[in-house]
Amino acid sequence: MSYANFFNFGKSLNNNIAYTNSPANPLTSTIMPNYNTQFNHGATARWSRTFSTESATYMKELAVGKHGARGPWNTYCEAYYLANPENYWPNLGALNTNAFVLVNTHNIPPNSVGQNLLRNSLELYCVHYPSATFNQEQYDPNIANSPIINISNSLAGNCPAIVTLPQNPDSDPLLNKVLQDPTACADVLAYIWAAVMRKLPNHIRLRREISTDSKLYKHLHNQSKYYKYWFGIIMNGLGPLCSSCGSPKIWCPPIKK
Repeated sequence: MSYANFFNFGKSLNNNIAYTNSPANPLTSTIMPNYNTQFNHGATARWSRTFSTESATYMKELAVGKHGARGPWNTYCEAYYLANPENYWPNLGALNTNAFVLVNTHNIPPNSVGQNLLRNSLELYCVHYPSATFNQEQYDPNIANSPIINISNSLAGNCPAIVTLPQNPDSDPLLNKVLQDPTACADVLAYIWAAVMRKLPNHIRLRREISTDSKLYKHLHNQSKYYKYWFGIIMNGLGPLCSSCGSPKIWCPPIKK
């Protein structure tokens, strides 16, 4: 005898998941850093903090068009970005955590929780780590039909990295937001810069060329010294390059014989 998963069992029962004023909807606990979420979800609920792994993961997935979003970076993402200015909480939604830490520790002031969403969304949107692994979990395991989120392991920045950019970056809401606050995404933009400028083609590859007339390309080109500096910080921090695949040794998965 087998049993249905809890989230599948409740799929036809919990229609409140679609309403933003229902405690069943993650947006009631992910956006605002106040005590309202504790009244709705309980003071000790691990997902009732805007910076928690669950909230950070759900919001970055929403920001790239998942969970029913009609496109990247909608009004809920902008609200989260503006409503979470605290810069003392850790970034629990990054894929390449070490790269983020290497850059963010030099930033004065460091990223806010809202800025981390922008940075994490750009990473999820444009940078693919083939060796990354994820655990699928419900955002709130106490609620039937609570959305499934993909929580990454802490060493997801493995070699190689593949950068995929939108065909029309100038009309992309997420990339336009990134260009309004590029310092928040310095480590991810350094990877994108390295891919676009072909600085380490065996390690960071570009899947699709972008127009040299695009705002993103012009930004990367004009700020080349800036991103070259941060890219050097990241590569030096990750360790010497592996001679076999051109990626930092501490990130290399075991070579299959």
